[in-house]
Amino acid sequence: MKTYKIIWTENATEQYEQNLKYLIEEWNWGVMRNFIAKVEAFLSHLQTFPEMGMKYKNTCYRRFVVIEPISIFYRFENDYIFIVSVWNNHQKPIVF
Repeated sequence: MKTYKIIWTENATEQYEQNLKYLIEEWNWGVMRNFIAKVEAFLSHLQTFPEMGMKYKNTCYRRFVVIEPISIFYRFENDYIFIVSVWNNHQKPIVF
């Protein structure tokens, strides 16, 4: 079974860290730890099943809702999966 290499963009890394802060401030450490575990599980599955996220509108991107307010947007090509955004769905709609 093919395994894809996951690459985080700088923007996605910054958004991930911002969302961790948001979860601690607005919820608690338990919610944040749950989110981290779900992201890790998602990434583990994504490496072998890159089409698991839903296609996002008419773009090359896919969306996976990690927890209710936060989605991961990514695209894949060749042997790579690019994590492009970790989006808090309470923000303005994302535009690619």
